[in-house]
Amino acid sequence: MTCDETLRLIHGHMDSELDLVHSLEIEQHLRDCADCSQAYQSLQALHDSLGVASLYHRPGALFKQRIQSDLRQGSQAKRSRLPVPWRGLAIAASLAAAVLVTWSVMSVRFAEDRLIRDVLASHARSVLAAQKVDVVSSDRHVVKPWLNDKLGFSPDVADFAEPEFPLLGARLDFLDNQPVAALAYMHGKHLINLYVWPSAQVAETGLKKTLRRGYHLYHWTTGGMNFWVVSDLNEQTLQQFVQRIRD
Repeated sequence: MTCDETLRLIHGHMDSELDLVHSLEIEQHLRDCADCSQAYQSLQALHDSLGVASLYHRPGALFKQRIQSDLRQGSQAKRSRLPVPWRGLAIAASLAAAVLVTWSVMSVRFAEDRLIRDVLASHARSVLAAQKVDVVSSDRHVVKPWLNDKLGFSPDVADFAEPEFPLLGARLDFLDNQPVAALAYMHGKHLINLYVWPSAQVAETGLKKTLRRGYHLYHWTTGGMNFWVVSDLNEQTLQQFVQRIRD
């Protein structure tokens, strides 16, 4: 089995979706090929880290205190100004409101956590891919028109004059239920992926950063566009890249 065949089937092998023959062929290739073995170990580490997050969230202490407070207020019948028949409905309404607020916060956090996992998975695929971009060029005047033809929006493309963060090119990806522009940059041997797509929010959001299993992620919203940056580059250098993009 070749390296290309191994990288194409490695995800299915990791998820135990392949038949016995292909699984044995991949295991033999991983024992013989140091590069593919290293790629498999990196992908396995990322896979394990993404599997830690649960789809269920436990309500925090504040939620518990709010319920207890509502129950205590409901038990104080003499202090209540509401008629007796409506007292139970008032307590139920308070509990429903608390649950609704908590569920809204949980939904936002779950959606962001899912997007983080999708961005990391996209980055891992590009690291393992032999061809990391669809259009290879360090010239923004080549990359930007190519993206404009493929997408329904026009993302800005930065090609820095200095060789510290050279532009490799761009490819198309799919995140947040829509096609996005994926711009690839390099720093030494480290790949940096910059994802850009239109934002559904009108208001701008400040810079946020996340660390997941050795991968640094930065994201913000400005000018009606979402920006996500991910790399295993050290934090200080990646912050310099992010600042140049934002500038």
